[in-house]
Amino acid sequence: MLDPSPFTLDAEEFDDLVEAARQERADGHLAAAAEHLERALGLWRGTALAGVPGEAAERERSRLERLRLVAAQESLWLRLELGEHTEVAAEVPLLIEQNRLEEPLYEIQLLALCRGGRRAEALEVYRMVYDLLGKELGVGPGPRLRAVHEKILLADGDLDDELALVPPAERPARRSADAGESPQEEAADAAESPEEPDPDPAEPAGAWLERHLDRGFIGRRGERAAFRDLLEGAGGAGPRLLFVRGPAGAGKSTLLRKLADDATTAGRRVRHLRAPGLADARERLERFAAELSGAAGPVLLIDAVEELEHLEPWLREEYLWRLPGGTIIVLAGRNGPSAAWLTDPAWSGTITVRRIEDLTAAESTALLEARGVDPALVPSIVDFAAGNPFALSLAAEVARSMAATGRPSRRDAVRYVVDTVLARLAGDAPTPAHRWALHVCAHARHTTEDLLGAVVPEGRAAELFDWLRAHPGVEATTYGLEVNGVLREALDDHLRWRDPAGYERMRHRIRRHVMDEVLIWRDDHLEEELWGDRRPGLFLRRDVPASR
Repeated sequence: MLDPSPFTLDAEEFDDLVEAARQERADGHLAAAAEHLERALGLWRGTALAGVPGEAAERERSRLERLRLVAAQESLWLRLELGEHTEVAAEVPLLIEQNRLEEPLYEIQLLALCRGGRRAEALEVYRMVYDLLGKELGVGPGPRLRAVHEKILLADGDLDDELALVPPAERPARRSADAGESPQEEAADAAESPEEPDPDPAEPAGAWLERHLDRGFIGRRGERAAFRDLLEGAGGAGPRLLFVRGPAGAGKSTLLRKLADDATTAGRRVRHLRAPGLADARERLERFAAELSGAAGPVLLIDAVEELEHLEPWLREEYLWRLPGGTIIVLAGRNGPSAAWLTDPAWSGTITVRRIEDLTAAESTALLEARGVDPALVPSIVDFAAGNPFALSLAAEVARSMAATGRPSRRDAVRYVVDTVLARLAGDAPTPAHRWALHVCAHARHTTEDLLGAVVPEGRAAELFDWLRAHPGVEATTYGLEVNGVLREALDDHLRWRDPAGYERMRHRIRRHVMDEVLIWRDDHLEEELWGDRRPGLFLRRDVPASR
């Protein structure tokens, strides 16, 4: 009988090599994994099953081509890990040309460009992807691509953190510096420890300096002073807690990195959990506890603490009390401490809460000047951004791109900045009625249930009001709910552009409701003058919300 082994199909050999590469990657052998993938991709000669007719062949052809693309992406990720940023940046455009709507390829391209010191080009690529997806599919970039873009905009720490955006099954392992440490542990240490590594010889010096210089950090003196008070205060036996709260884009993550630097300068041992939403957050925190054991007054920083809601009882009642005496804990999130924190007698007198405010006009101007923005554009950017660091950074980079390349046009630049700010700060709405409620809240001076019932008749006013009240971009005031700052400007501008007729309907409904309230208020005052103290019933004074 003929021995079939010499005639193994290329497809089977391809599968074997890809599987071997993944195993090598899991074991931390990146160079070997990259070699296996290179051999696997080298087996391809043109299109799979080229010339074979029939639906079955077409389905198999599509499946094989998809496997090829996935292997190519894994190969590029590995090569990024091996420091081949320049080579990857040169090769990935060809794959993108063949797969124009494949977002993971753009993630790779952005990281390769930015790590190669070509940050401005990376931001221009993202803008083009944004336009492409909007034109072809009517959607914006996905959350992973947006997250990479935002971190590049904010010059966010070590760009190796971006690999945390890739699911573990797809993510290449990092090289381990310690023989006894797993690649996963080494990767976590590199991402979480504020102690920065020495420059990678494969990394351009300009990119390394840009990551490590404290460039463009503006303001936040109050928050840093509160943290400094904790550092300089008496250690005590128990932990001390600083809650930093603020809406999306307020600069909480940037502030925490600065506090980590301050603590390291003060000689404290620091651990920083930057991505608590990951499935292994509890395991990472347990490892931190072991690493901080025996340290004098260590510092633990946890970003986006709202993602750890399921762990809050464990953190509050058990974990934080196991840390060394005098530990300083900084928790940053969109909301402040829950009632459970505030009413727990064990934490009484140990909690400080700081709300991150918008930057002042002077601070905003200083940030834009530090980013090299054309002075002629500074006033309009400051006016639009209303002190929001994310909006300021985004507009600054777009303005620099306009000055350097002439692209995008001013009109496209404004549209891009507004849409990106809106996607970041407004978030997703459960229904169209909820989205309309947010637009109403942005347009009206104060929003009440009555107003929502009058302007959004297709929604349930009580439900919409409760949803708005819980929204991180909405503030509860004496007279109702308000949306302020750059989110208000973005919501109003976007609706005027996207649905001008709907915008006018909303505006007229708000005005009609306000006029009705004015008449009620006037009649109440006339009745009070008529009856005086003998007026039947209780006189309720109603301040009148006004349309902007």
